[in-house]
Amino acid sequence: MLKLFKFSVSQFLFSSFLFSSFSFCFADKIQNLIQDKTPEASVGILIEQVNTGKILYSYNAGHAYAPASNNKILTAIAALKQLGNSYEFLTVVSANNSDIQDHVLNSPIYIKFSGDPSLTSDDLQDLINTLKTLGIQKINGDVILDTSEYSGSPVPLGVVHDDLPYCFMAPIQSVILNQNCINFSVNLNSNNQMVIDKQANAEGFSIINNLVQIPGKDDPKTCTFYPHMDQNNQVILEGCLTAKQNINFSFAIANPTLYAEKIIQQTLLANNIQITGSIKTGLQSKDTKILASHHSDPLINLVTLMLTTSNNIYAGSLTHAVGYAYYGVGSNKAGVNAIESIDSALMGKPFTYFEIEDGAGDSRYNMITPNDLVDLLQAAYKDPTLRNDLLISLPRSGMTGTLKYRMGHVPLLGNVYAKTGSMQGISTLSGYLKTRQGKIYVFSIMINGLASSLHPARDLQDAILAIFS
Repeated sequence: MLKLFKFSVSQFLFSSFLFSSFSFCFADKIQNLIQDKTPEASVGILIEQVNTGKILYSYNAGHAYAPASNNKILTAIAALKQLGNSYEFLTVVSANNSDIQDHVLNSPIYIKFSGDPSLTSDDLQDLINTLKTLGIQKINGDVILDTSEYSGSPVPLGVVHDDLPYCFMAPIQSVILNQNCINFSVNLNSNNQMVIDKQANAEGFSIINNLVQIPGKDDPKTCTFYPHMDQNNQVILEGCLTAKQNINFSFAIANPTLYAEKIIQQTLLANNIQITGSIKTGLQSKDTKILASHHSDPLINLVTLMLTTSNNIYAGSLTHAVGYAYYGVGSNKAGVNAIESIDSALMGKPFTYFEIEDGAGDSRYNMITPNDLVDLLQAAYKDPTLRNDLLISLPRSGMTGTLKYRMGHVPLLGNVYAKTGSMQGISTLSGYLKTRQGKIYVFSIMINGLASSLHPARDLQDAILAIFS
């Protein structure tokens, strides 16, 4: 018995020595990779074994970093936990009564918007078309748009002002149509003059072209391109552009409610439905009768789209929805505070450092540590209601989403489930790694302060995961 005990101790010491030697070996290798790929940057790394929490590698893991779209992990987990994977956004057309006499509805029409990020202009038209199906030819009253579910600023603090005109920074409001985005291009005609070519979702938007055309292909040295949209949804192009073919633009709709009003007006007209009042915003009356409704896809589908494509509009809307469900207030501020509370409760402890201004990761004020991200991912993996939903929603290496063209080789192919994050000077990657031995590791690799291209940082992240695969 004594010999057996001595042998077991010897085995333990030997295996510990091997693990320590291995740890030192890959620690040196990772440090060399950091110096080679991102010598100028600030790097934080934590890799743990799932469930046990055994630390395999840690480097600056307690330091706070700007997470960029790694914020969407926090939002996804809180939304799935608070709302449930089968939750649906609902857009409703209702009236005080549903009595239609001689094709006349003697009631205002209410359209209640819920911030559905997947709602399209076609969906809204279908809702209005239902009124004709019900036999309505005249509405004695107003058409009232209830946009009260979401409130507060449609844009979070700390975002880059230059980003505001573009679709990835479209405003988050109760009314979201076509992701509050229009598309058009500036092309050169046969006379080498700039002309505007609208795509289908930009019809009805006026575009004022005050651009100065700069000959040649070099960027102008003394004039800045300055596009913007006013509250009348009028696009104004000012400044300079070089003479290039097919310059495509995706513009954020500044006033989504006005856009919805215009679609409703056009659809009523197309259906020969008269209204004695006007189209305006207001509150839906209590105890109304539902005339038509539109349901979004279940939340799990929306979360999957948000994570795989890193969609900011979906993330922003889910942040507001979580705030509305948790506090009864559908604002960005309520959403962010609800996300912190829900995720902290899941972890069973507060975040060590939580400075988050939005659920998408757009704000430059956002800061979090690799320690906290790994702790949250550990807690989500242990939760039977979250584990599978999160794994199927995350991008998968070499296969889906923002990881489709990364780590597409064995042994990493299909074995990394993780969320990317990218902004100027920032590259982050956090999620799960399945090894060749079938072990599951949880990790966060956060890189800030990059001087130029993000590619070396991504190469570093991929190389680190290859070491542990």
